[in-house]
Amino acid sequence: MRRNNLLFLTLICTMLFLAGCASSQSQTKIKQEKDPQYQYNLGLFYLNSNNVDEAIKCFNRSLNLNPNNYLAWNAIGLAQSLKTNFEASIQAFTKALAINPQFTEAHNNLGTIYFELKQYDKAEAEYHQALIDPAYTSRELPYYNLARLYFVQDRLEEAYDYI
Repeated sequence: MRRNNLLFLTLICTMLFLAGCASSQSQTKIKQEKDPQYQYNLGLFYLNSNNVDEAIKCFNRSLNLNPNNYLAWNAIGLAQSLKTNFEASIQAFTKALAINPQFTEAHNNLGTIYFELKQYDKAEAEYHQALIDPAYTSRELPYYNLARLYFVQDRLEEAYDYI
């Protein structure tokens, strides 16, 4: 009899523990759904996994929770560019720059979209804007992009200067 009681008590404790874990997991999921940083990071995961549609959904959820997240605007601009939604990309990069004008990476990204649209004057201006920032750690990108731009315009001397 004692053994049955002990077994029954152990079973009840295990069930209560598992119910508590399920409740905790459910609360964690709710917190994650309402966390703009979590949604942004999840979007980056999807973007890096080449699941662009899911990435865009996550970035949109992040922006609904925090519309001033310039990194999420930049990321959605990148995702939209992968889908060749260049107008949406321009809007997203422009929004990122409106929120944080010192976010130099968005200038380079915006220049790349203008290049794809063959709006070379705008692309050149954005690349040069990126190079103005001495703290920009990816300076090789606008240099390369300027060289590429000048090459397609048959401005070979200038292209050579940026290689």
